[in-house]
Amino acid sequence: MKLGLTLILLFYFVLLFVVNKWRAARNLSHLLRMPQNTGWRVGGVVLFLSVYSISSAGLVSAIVTEKGPADLLIIWASLIPLGFLPMVFAPLWAKLNFISENEFLTLRYAQPWASRLRRFRAFYVGGLVVPILLAFSVLAFSDVLMTFFMFEKAAAIAIVAGAMALNAWRTSYRAKSVVDVVHFAAFLIPLVFVAMGFVGKPYAFAPNLTDASLLPDPIALVAFIGVQWWSAQIIDGSGIEAQQLMGIKRRRAIMASLTMGVLTVAVSSLVVFIAVHSASMGIEPGQQAYLVVVQQRLPDVLKPVMAIGLLGIFLSTFEAVQLWGSGLLLSGIYGELNRKASVVPSRLIMMGTALLAGWIAFYADELTVLLELLLGLTAGVGLVYIVRWFWWRINAQVQLMAMLLPILLVALHKGLPLVFSELEWISKLEYPKMLLVYTALSLLVVAVFVWMTNSESDRESYTRFSDRVELQRHSVLPSLGKALLFGFALFAAQVLVVWMIVR
Repeated sequence: MKLGLTLILLFYFVLLFVVNKWRAARNLSHLLRMPQNTGWRVGGVVLFLSVYSISSAGLVSAIVTEKGPADLLIIWASLIPLGFLPMVFAPLWAKLNFISENEFLTLRYAQPWASRLRRFRAFYVGGLVVPILLAFSVLAFSDVLMTFFMFEKAAAIAIVAGAMALNAWRTSYRAKSVVDVVHFAAFLIPLVFVAMGFVGKPYAFAPNLTDASLLPDPIALVAFIGVQWWSAQIIDGSGIEAQQLMGIKRRRAIMASLTMGVLTVAVSSLVVFIAVHSASMGIEPGQQAYLVVVQQRLPDVLKPVMAIGLLGIFLSTFEAVQLWGSGLLLSGIYGELNRKASVVPSRLIMMGTALLAGWIAFYADELTVLLELLLGLTAGVGLVYIVRWFWWRINAQVQLMAMLLPILLVALHKGLPLVFSELEWISKLEYPKMLLVYTALSLLVVAVFVWMTNSESDRESYTRFSDRVELQRHSVLPSLGKALLFGFALFAAQVLVVWMIVR
């Protein structure tokens, strides 16, 4: 077993070295953008590995084993908007040709507020949100080191963050598009074997499973299904997805690539649930549960492959977020990016974000805490990101306020109880109630700004933008309806399968 794992790891690292030499990034375009005319299969694999990390598996494990299946709605509600990107926004992003998707703001909004928003978003998202996202992956892969190699938490986090800081000097989208195919196969194939071996076996955490645990309370149900997916999620593709879509130019390739990515995310999440749900008794609840299941139940012949898969899916997601964050921060520092520019500043930024992610991970108790913090920081923003494509009154000031207000609300939520002991009840508000309050306050303030801040220059900038992306509202509205139906159908299918397994 150990010899086989050593040989496979050696082959894997040699493969990484060869591919990175062959596909080395010679300029900023090679580093931060998907290769032009990327095929739909490779595009789908890269998209899947960008949005589905081993942190996703850890979250499913923690929620199932500690809280019960009903609380998985916080994750699976994210399936509802998955149809919007392939059916509505992806063809629009493909018509743009930016190095960083942050440059979208200077096209969409009127000056001087467009440049101010671009800089703020670059430093806020690139300097705070991206390190939090990276901290998810650092924590998740630290669990791998703690489970398989018995490292202490601090040592595991230091190793992972340090290794990824060094890894910043070799990664690029030009190389990722090749290596990710290997990562995809190495992760998914053993995981399917794990799930197939456990179907029909007794539930591992029976003491936590009651009829009440199969359905969340009404407030949580409203928050997860009715609000979270459009309020706290950025569903127009702004972010990693847009960064990749600007390298896939054919409409059919975009649709096929995204559909493949969406369905694979849903299936992978379900497979992890089946594996953890059907495991044998005696496994300690927590975010490491799926790793224990894999370690105990996977055939020895597949364990080396799974080791490569876990490492690969971690590397792929981490690198995608690193590259996106680097592009954001560069656009904040330099403005419009030069495709021929040196890659050294970008690599230094990626080193810094990896180390900052390690610091955040060290002080984070668990993945669910980071998830709720991240969703709180984006509450109310998602709707603004959708409407800005179709309504000229959403200007740079409105988007800026929509981004600033959740930061203030999170600060008050965490800080007031520390200053005023009689307000300690605020810190005990559960996430669903917190999300509803954040969203209501954010939308109220945004509505005021919509009617207070608009000018003829906003209308003119929107007209130029809609002409550039060839936006046709009569064709977009039916697509929005189809996307919503697709998302709810995917969500309902996932929930139905889980309910059948649990019952």
